[in-house]
Amino acid sequence: MKSTTHFCLLILFAATTLLSCNQKGTEKSSDPGKQQIIQSDNAPVIRFKKEKYHFGTIKNNEKVTAIFDFENIGAKPLIVQKVDVTCGCTSPDWTKHPVESGGNGSITVVFHPKGITGTFSKSIFVKSNAENNVVLLKIEGDVIGK
Repeated sequence: MKSTTHFCLLILFAATTLLSCNQKGTEKSSDPGKQQIIQSDNAPVIRFKKEKYHFGTIKNNEKVTAIFDFENIGAKPLIVQKVDVTCGCTSPDWTKHPVESGGNGSITVVFHPKGITGTFSKSIFVKSNAENNVVLLKIEGDVIGK
């Protein structure tokens, strides 16, 4: 019984080791000051210059715009497939054509705070064919009356 348990554990360990050697994905750099992503299979990789935009204080009748610039640091063309927002007060637009390796694109978000007052935080979900296929962007600020 004891040898059967040891044998099963040995097989489990070997299988886990073999499977982990074949995993694809991205790894963050060990340098916390950089957002460098190390590629493992030459897929497109989307890297935003910033992932959060703070508008400061705005009026509730004022439309404001945030632009999130990105670069494809992968080897294959990047396609932004979809951009979802969490509120009808936010409307996105984005680069629709494939972004070649080393190329740039952007996500433009217009926020219209009509009927909203106080502090806000809205999420934008960017879905693409990149290894890091969903990226969360945020817009924040404070809305005051007219």
